[in-house]
Amino acid sequence: MGDPGEPSTFDTTVRWDFLHEVTEVAVKRLPALAEASISHAWAGLYEMSPDANPIIGPVPDVSGFFLINGFSGHGFQHSPAAGRILADLVVGRDPGMDLTSFAFTRFAQQAAAGERYVV
Repeated sequence: MGDPGEPSTFDTTVRWDFLHEVTEVAVKRLPALAEASISHAWAGLYEMSPDANPIIGPVPDVSGFFLINGFSGHGFQHSPAAGRILADLVVGRDPGMDLTSFAFTRFAQQAAAGERYVV
């Protein structure tokens, strides 16, 4: 769980002051965690697009340049399907789905809506 109030930086220091908020949400979702202890922590960068949804597809102004990023923490989970979709695009095959909502151009065309159900 990320802190929505945290400024955008490259800081990877563990924020122990935010731990209470994380554990409160975790215990609500899985009450058995109330009895657990925390043995260690890590911090990393959370790769996000402006609307917290992935960018998949070509960059119109740069021939042969494709993007597949901005998954807001879900990239590992979605990588098999997203990789297949991008591979189809690169070789000119129909990926079998409408990728408009993942297009790089969505940011210039209109205000992109963010992901609604993120903790």
